[in-house]
Amino acid sequence: MKSSKKMFILVECILGCLLIGMIIFTVQKRQGQDLKRISVIIQNSDETQWSAFKYGLKMAAQDENVDVFIINPTQFQTAKEEMSAIQHEIDKGADALIIEPVADETLAEQLKKIKVPVLLLSELSAAPENTSKIPVAEPDHYEMGKRLVEELLKDNDGKLKQKKVGIFLSNNRSEAIKKREKGVQDALSETDAKICWVTEAGEDAKLLKQQEKVDYLFALDDRSLVEAGKAVKENEIYGSMIYGIGCSTEAAYYLDTGEAECLLVPDEFNVGYESLVELSHALKKMTYCVHGKVLSYTVLRKENLFSEKNQELLFKMSQ
Repeated sequence: MKSSKKMFILVECILGCLLIGMIIFTVQKRQGQDLKRISVIIQNSDETQWSAFKYGLKMAAQDENVDVFIINPTQFQTAKEEMSAIQHEIDKGADALIIEPVADETLAEQLKKIKVPVLLLSELSAAPENTSKIPVAEPDHYEMGKRLVEELLKDNDGKLKQKKVGIFLSNNRSEAIKKREKGVQDALSETDAKICWVTEAGEDAKLLKQQEKVDYLFALDDRSLVEAGKAVKENEIYGSMIYGIGCSTEAAYYLDTGEAECLLVPDEFNVGYESLVELSHALKKMTYCVHGKVLSYTVLRKENLFSEKNQELLFKMSQ
């Protein structure tokens, strides 16, 4: 019995040592491996509208054990310029790419030639019918445009008779902006409101002041909302209530101080997080196909801006 007991203990010790050895070997092997590199190409990445998105990337990179590199190029005007930056990242060893695409019809065909997994942050405009769609992670932009009008109708008992409306949007003319604009216009077409003008945010700070006075102003992206909020605060335009879409702390500021009446905030944190996780899965599993993601948004009003429910959202926007 004693001999059997000693033998049992000896076997247990040997198995324990083997297990510890295997764990050490696995850890060392993992540490010795190069991490997968995912490059993110977005324009004006230093602007605060990207804060929550970049925070999502950072959290996902930690969870997935990959390296993420955010590239901040000069403003792209053509597909050729953007493809040059993309190829540069691939040459540097990028295993996958997250891309904010330019509004160029020729980009879709060129992206299909890339041999690494790609996920876009906005749908490509006018992609050829015979070109299979490249996966996209974004909110439902058309629905967001319609929702802005629905919020306005709530504030006016469902009536907009003889009300004048202006639409203010970014000058990049991305597919996302086009969808938001169409959502607003389709929803307004079912009301008695009149769209007096559609204009683009730009370098001219006095642009809004030159437009016909309107009762309501729809700002369809972060840049235009911040510009409109600033114009109202500095009394460059009078009497226009802003309903807009934004994702920066500046946008939230203009809601808090009353220049904006309603703010829709796309869940940019999850856009960043889910995009990187999706590509990480594709890199780890050879047969995995990258899928697009339809992500949510939050409706903010001044009265619920600092509610317990929205604290996490504001925290992500400020990172």
